[in-house]
Amino acid sequence: MAVNTTIQRLARNVRTVDVGEFSIDDKPVLPVAVAGDSITLFTVPCDMRLYGAHLRSLAAQTATAKLQLNRGGTRTDLTAATTAGSDSRTTGVGLVPIDLKAGDMIEVLVGGTSSNATAIEYDLLVRRA
Repeated sequence: MAVNTTIQRLARNVRTVDVGEFSIDDKPVLPVAVAGDSITLFTVPCDMRLYGAHLRSLAAQTATAKLQLNRGGTRTDLTAATTAGSDSRTTGVGLVPIDLKAGDMIEVLVGGTSSNATAIEYDLLVRRA
């Protein structure tokens, strides 16, 4: 159960707006991982409220994946897990809205079996606090 930060975007590189809702999204290629590994996607740049979360595996992924919030080592699910072995999409229905704090990390938790290097797509709908 390791934490991988090789593709992490720093807070200063996360696009935000001063007023209103906006989307934080990306299509990174995840590194090879084993079940239980967390892969950090980005650091939250400022306090904000998360209203919607979507995660999609873009290719046949050999493991499941789900978005999670890491606040000082305490992790909270933001989406359900994707389905292994298929192009799969999942949302945060029932898990959001949730408040995010500056310095929180958004991660992908790999589950099931070991994961091949694969592309994902995530989209978070947020509003500054």
